[in-house]
Amino acid sequence: AISGRVGVDAARQAAAEAPPPRRRIETRRTGARRRCQAAIARLWRPAAVLLILIGPLLAFLTYRAADSWEQGRRQAGFEEALSERANVISQQISAFEEVLHACQGLFDASEEVTREEFATFTRQARARHPCIRTIAWVPRLPGEARPRYPVLYLEPLKGNEPLIGVNLRGRARVRRTIERALDSGKVALSDPIEPVSVEQRAAEAILALGVYAHEDSEAAEEGDSLGVVLLRFEYGDLAYHAEHVTGGSSPAMGLSIVDPHADGRSMVVAAATTGNAESGVSATEELRIAGQTWRLQAVPTALFLSAHETINALLVALAVFFVWELFAGFLLSFGHASRSHALRRQGRMVNRVLQSLGEGVIVAGRDGAVQLANGTALDLIGDDARGLSGRQFAERLRFEDGEGRVPAEVGARPLDRAVAGRIIDQEECLVRTPAAPDGTWVSVSGRPLRGETGEIRGGVLVLRDVNAKRASERRLHERQMEMELAASVQQSLYPCSPPNVAGLDVAGAVYPADETCGDYYDFIPLPDGSLCLAVGDVSGHGLGPALVMAETRAYVRSLAATGTAPQTTLARSNAMLAHDLVDGLFVTMLLLDVNPFTRALSWASAGHTPGLLLDGEGKLKAELIRTGRPLGMFDDSTYETRNSIVFEDGDVLVLMTDGATEAVSPDGELFEEAGVMEVVRRHRDLPAAEILDRVYESIREFSAGLSSRDDVTLLVCKADAAT
Repeated sequence: AISGRVGVDAARQAAAEAPPPRRRIETRRTGARRRCQAAIARLWRPAAVLLILIGPLLAFLTYRAADSWEQGRRQAGFEEALSERANVISQQISAFEEVLHACQGLFDASEEVTREEFATFTRQARARHPCIRTIAWVPRLPGEARPRYPVLYLEPLKGNEPLIGVNLRGRARVRRTIERALDSGKVALSDPIEPVSVEQRAAEAILALGVYAHEDSEAAEEGDSLGVVLLRFEYGDLAYHAEHVTGGSSPAMGLSIVDPHADGRSMVVAAATTGNAESGVSATEELRIAGQTWRLQAVPTALFLSAHETINALLVALAVFFVWELFAGFLLSFGHASRSHALRRQGRMVNRVLQSLGEGVIVAGRDGAVQLANGTALDLIGDDARGLSGRQFAERLRFEDGEGRVPAEVGARPLDRAVAGRIIDQEECLVRTPAAPDGTWVSVSGRPLRGETGEIRGGVLVLRDVNAKRASERRLHERQMEMELAASVQQSLYPCSPPNVAGLDVAGAVYPADETCGDYYDFIPLPDGSLCLAVGDVSGHGLGPALVMAETRAYVRSLAATGTAPQTTLARSNAMLAHDLVDGLFVTMLLLDVNPFTRALSWASAGHTPGLLLDGEGKLKAELIRTGRPLGMFDDSTYETRNSIVFEDGDVLVLMTDGATEAVSPDGELFEEAGVMEVVRRHRDLPAAEILDRVYESIREFSAGLSSRDDVTLLVCKADAAT
């Protein structure tokens, strides 16, 4: 026991002398910044290439966006120009309608209009409106079945003489227009008289307005309508007039007029002969003319496209390209400078870290020459190595194995193996230097030093001084041997075998949590032939409680062997232990005397876990409760002996320490006295030794293999007349 305590003190001293573990200096923020810098270093070249390539792409996208905006602006301007031409055509048609109404007023003012009056009116109207081809007066003449509509007056007459007297009733489109005008009393527009083909410039159309007789007129008896005024024009003249009125002598668009309802189908009545349909610019607008709908379609001419063609999109794209490239160049220059600065700072930091490490670090190149060695490595190898060259320093690295042998071949040395690509994992070697001829034990670890593409560029050795570690291991080994010796000595203090007492079956066992423990049990023969059963528990477990247990055992055995009562044995032992134990240490103990002749039980308990007495049917017969305070706490403690129980055949007595009742399951539940009673009740018919084994097995199963936190001691005594 004394040697064990010495071993503990040595272990504590070694632990105090050992250098404390290196704390982690790098904070989480610093680690994140370094990882970010490493990622930037890996992605620097791809990022530079990407920055350069973004310039043309950005310029292309800018050009597309600017060109699209230019096209939208050109399209809006073209649509506005078409709206102007549509207004001109609408105004021209309105002027035609005014001419028809004026002609209607001419006939309303006089029942007889001469050819000369009609010709004069017509010449004036055509002078104001050049797009008018002809104006005709068509009277309504009653017929047998249907009225006739012969052409009476026609201006200009020259070239149109054959039309005088022609009955327009036979021309379907003209007839429908005349009837629509007479029925509605408004200006009616005819469908195209002739469709327009690719070779034709335009088609013709007629505007018709009915003339009605006065109520006092003689014609009123035959009907209200006197006839109809017809105005003929060409679609092409309208388109030409609209283009040259708004666009001047150089037209900006090719204008087409479409009648979408001519005879139930869409018809081009005025086709554009100029314009670029492939330019991507076009416009459409609808007109409402005399109850019908026209659709104007236009495509730009080369003059319009050249007038609105700009290089603004190209200029903007070039400006964006040059600005981006300047920005990218600035970023690359700044990044290169920052990276160089970071590398220099990182190099200085790495050098400071290497110099502050408690381990020796040696870095060699591909040729095996040492390139870097920190101060700890130089201290381990020897101060005289500071002035050596890289090759000489490498030759100086001669490591001996445990038997003092140095590898002769070059490839077997640790640094050569690391440079060759092999991994060295904590090989312990002995380094001898002039300053330390006995040698220094170091742990050598080595790795190859690889480049970015994985090629080997050298090797790294890490040297750790393991002298203190080996000394600590040696001391720990010595302590372990001492503890094993102490455990062997303690085991010899326990009963080798249960006593052979007539009518009693007795068994006991200790299950320590460590090599040594503070639990105690004993079988002490008394002078009157009785048997004293003792169970004790020193607070804590380990070597210290084991020493206290040995002292307590000596007191109890010497006192109980004289035949003193249990209460006296406990009181005297308490008085002696109270002067020996330090604060915090105490002993609980239960002493029970069994008289094999009278089967009388008498006991005294110094704060110990209650014993259990079960009858032959497994019922709790008595509980051996505490009769005093634990030993060693107060020197004036008194104890009481209880002796009112008879030990009958079939009864089972179980004494235990708190390690049995305080066993913990994974759920945190305690085994308690109830668990012990249940196991004893189930196996009460078995011998005492087997009952003891079943109780301990149940405790281990209840703990589900968890390591025991306290020592467990069990003592079973069974009354059996056949024993």
